[in-house]
Amino acid sequence: MNRLSSILVVVILLAIFVALIIYNPFDRSGGVVPYPTAAAVYNGDVLTSEWNGQSLGQPSVIYDDSAGLFKMWYVGNGSISRNGVGYATSKNGTDWNRVDNGVPVLQSRDQWEAGGITAVSVLKEGKSYHMWYSATDNYDNDPTIRIGYATSADGINWAKAARNPILEPNLGSAWDNHSVDQPSVARDGSIWRMWYTGRSQLEGDVGFPAIGSASSVDGLRWTRDSDGPVFSSQAEWDGEGVITPFVTIFDGGKLFEMWFAGTKNSKRYEIGRAYSVDGLHWIEDEFNPLMSETSDSLLAPSIHFAGGSYQVWMERSTAKRDIVQVHAATYKNQVAAE
Repeated sequence: MNRLSSILVVVILLAIFVALIIYNPFDRSGGVVPYPTAAAVYNGDVLTSEWNGQSLGQPSVIYDDSAGLFKMWYVGNGSISRNGVGYATSKNGTDWNRVDNGVPVLQSRDQWEAGGITAVSVLKEGKSYHMWYSATDNYDNDPTIRIGYATSADGINWAKAARNPILEPNLGSAWDNHSVDQPSVARDGSIWRMWYTGRSQLEGDVGFPAIGSASSVDGLRWTRDSDGPVFSSQAEWDGEGVITPFVTIFDGGKLFEMWFAGTKNSKRYEIGRAYSVDGLHWIEDEFNPLMSETSDSLLAPSIHFAGGSYQVWMERSTAKRDIVQVHAATYKNQVAAE
């Protein structure tokens, strides 16, 4: 990198830092600011034992104003490698009712997803539901993961896109040439924005995961926003990778907030968040990690922000991943002192 390029990078980073200070991501919605010393209030496991009881996780939760319900799609696994997407609803976000009668609402059928679905991201626009999901091509120890797309009129009956998968590993890349996984999609004006977990394959080893970004006008055709990841490890606690992004866009695109999981030993994951003014350049919350367990992993956060508090649904799993369940918590804010 020449001297002019180095100066330009420094100027861009300083501009982003100044923008975050001026805009102040901790001050929105009438002066509500996160309370940094408040621990999350855990509501316990809210959805357990699925399809013969092996595991469930990777929740994607929306609040449907028209129905007055929280709606959750999640990945479930059972005996004989049964895998699919389950669906449940709740009036309060804690007490959930399955509405699929024990049958997954989406299952892997095609060769590219033969190893099972790994994560989902669901949004509702008007009367239509949109799901982006990741899936593996086999059950081996080193499967390739890609991202697909499906639509639904009721959240239960889904039609997969004929052009699936809609995002594949970038074979010419040094960071996501192995797998693209765990999408999080949000509407940004007239376009869709996706953040996803990318992994590299270098000399036979899968490298530390990081988070990439892509854009689309129709939800089907995606263009990567950068040749490299847009967010990667920034601190000791997440020094061996960041995964499972969940991004919310506030104030008409002025602020992007990402909740994610990070690890320092590839065994136990904790949850933190980061801020951006463009969805591409991110700064971690200085109080990360915001949620953690003594021995279990917390990952795949799905967030609903209302009334000065975050409702958080996440995957909780043991070190051996022999118990995987959906866990809920409330991360409270306080009103800034005048």
